[in-house]
Amino acid sequence: MPFVILSETRLLLPGNTDDEKRTAFHAFMGSNEPMATHKLIIFSIVRINNGHGYKNNTGVFACPVSGLYVLTYTLYPYLNSWTTVELIVNNSVHSKSFVDGSEDYQVNGVTAISLVYMTKGDTAFVRTGTSTNPHLQSVGSIRSGDDMWSTFSGWKISD
Repeated sequence: MPFVILSETRLLLPGNTDDEKRTAFHAFMGSNEPMATHKLIIFSIVRINNGHGYKNNTGVFACPVSGLYVLTYTLYPYLNSWTTVELIVNNSVHSKSFVDGSEDYQVNGVTAISLVYMTKGDTAFVRTGTSTNPHLQSVGSIRSGDDMWSTFSGWKISD
């Protein structure tokens, strides 16, 4: 017997009925951006901003409600570009990764996913980082355009 949907409904759990309690954001870069050491990356195009915590003019997520959050970013390098990337939470490095487009016509994007307990007013953002290896300092551009988007997202998963 085939599965039939009789009506479309959405389950709303008690206590989770407003956007502030369902905090989530998703944004992507509107264009390629040149890299530099400790450059804050601004994801200017916002698709979701429940709770209004993400500021697309600064690239900073300011936590509107305390809780456990998933924060994730995906970055793509332009050809012949590379950099260390850092997720900064309250001015401390929370995670670090490396994005590499050093081979011609080969783009190795990176995705990092972190769990972070944040209290109201805490901040998080993505920036280019530093490396102890002088050959791995930031070079080139971060790519975001028609064929791939560099993104920054987060959502609250519990209190």
